[in-house]
Amino acid sequence: MKIVKSIYDDYIRWRYEPAVTIREFRGSFRFLSNMYLTPITYKGHSFMSSENAYMAMKAPNDPIWLQFCLTDKPKVVKRKSREMKLDDKWHEIKVSIMREILIAKFSNKRLLNMLMSTNFMELEEGNDWNDTFWGVCLRTNEGHNHLGKILMEIRDRHYYSLMTSK
Repeated sequence: MKIVKSIYDDYIRWRYEPAVTIREFRGSFRFLSNMYLTPITYKGHSFMSSENAYMAMKAPNDPIWLQFCLTDKPKVVKRKSREMKLDDKWHEIKVSIMREILIAKFSNKRLLNMLMSTNFMELEEGNDWNDTFWGVCLRTNEGHNHLGKILMEIRDRHYYSLMTSK
């Protein structure tokens, strides 16, 4: 009961006090990056990173593409994915796919503990390649930061489950 109260107090404090921001997923926060190498099981396949799993979903019915995503490094897969013609609905479903993949990633207890150790810090996928959809461009300080928001959502849901469990 004392742990739950402490977590609840932290949660309430976070709502009313300015948060510290993790601006980039580098160094000790590298594990937040989709490029971080850690096994991810998604849709019955074991990928080497969440980036690989996400890119595989751009053409889930293509066995050659799937094999490429299962075996090549995340940066290579990402680069190659830029040549693909995407399904018209991709932009409608990509955030929910990323959320599912990140939930799978953080089902790993070690990674979940690392995510929880960010406490109530704001998570921004700061980048210098102008990705303003998944992150925030460090040059312009603009971006939607969908990746950071999903990570905070997963963390906050876990905090909530700790607060409401008996």
